[in-house]
Amino acid sequence: MWYKFTLVVLLLVVFAGQDARAQGPGGKFGAGVLVGGSKLQGDIANTSTAMTGGFMLKYSPFKIFALSSAFTLAEMTSGLDAIKTRVLNSSLTGNFTLLPNNKFRPFISIGVSRFHYSTTDGRGQPVLRADGSRVAGWETALQVGIGVELFTGRQWAITTMGRYHAAQVDELDGINLGKNDRFMDGLIGLMHYFRTGRRLPSEQGPPRQWLPRPLAKPSNQSSSPSHEVSKAANDSGRFADGIYFAPNSAQLLDKSLAKLDTLFRYLTDNPDEVVELRLRSSKAQGQHAKLVRLRAEAVKAYLVNLGIAPERIVISEE
Repeated sequence: MWYKFTLVVLLLVVFAGQDARAQGPGGKFGAGVLVGGSKLQGDIANTSTAMTGGFMLKYSPFKIFALSSAFTLAEMTSGLDAIKTRVLNSSLTGNFTLLPNNKFRPFISIGVSRFHYSTTDGRGQPVLRADGSRVAGWETALQVGIGVELFTGRQWAITTMGRYHAAQVDELDGINLGKNDRFMDGLIGLMHYFRTGRRLPSEQGPPRQWLPRPLAKPSNQSSSPSHEVSKAANDSGRFADGIYFAPNSAQLLDKSLAKLDTLFRYLTDNPDEVVELRLRSSKAQGQHAKLVRLRAEAVKAYLVNLGIAPERIVISEE
């Protein structure tokens, strides 16, 4: 039952990952390989660490939370008679990231694992129960763990983790003394996050530009239209042209706020985007040039007050 549940979840993860949009370093869907060691904790004190390998899939619907599923194979040894326990393990966990915006991201995880185990003795013969059946089968374990993910690039990360599996069976080491066994593993892996979203500004050309138009002296100030900051020619069509101010002032008019709120939502959804407020200083002289800069600073201050980082709003001159 558990392996069917895990398979369904993995299929959902794969199809969801096809529409994933990259967000900062990493992305919503990733896959990687794992290597490390496993150790059995059972009724026999003398155990040794075994080589472990596998792969992992990850789906991150939120920056602070990810679903991951790992598949590993290990052959652990216990006892002087070298009882070998082979464990094929599949797990489904929820990972909580502690520093979601850093390249160095510690995390904690909790979930369940479904594994198949089989045991052999020192001569390679199956270990048998009292009724003559083989010590083997499918079991479930509660899994907890901690780890760190270190991004070495936008799409690649080194993952390390330690996991503890509290099994619901007392014969992983071939001996049944009425106490459930445990096993643990330490893994290191290389993860690749798929880029299915918008490219970085550095990859798609110069940043989006919003050009403050210089103040033109009106013939009739009382009836003149409000002056505007307009977007440079851009084929995206995402924003309507025109951010309006009170005449001879850097005060934003109410009809401009909705457009700036739209820009704010766009910047929030696209954390790598940069907006450039370009001043046409060659066309604005004296007080006009000063007013153009004040208007650009007003736009920047409005977006910063909403929560956009100041370095993402660049004021420059042509």
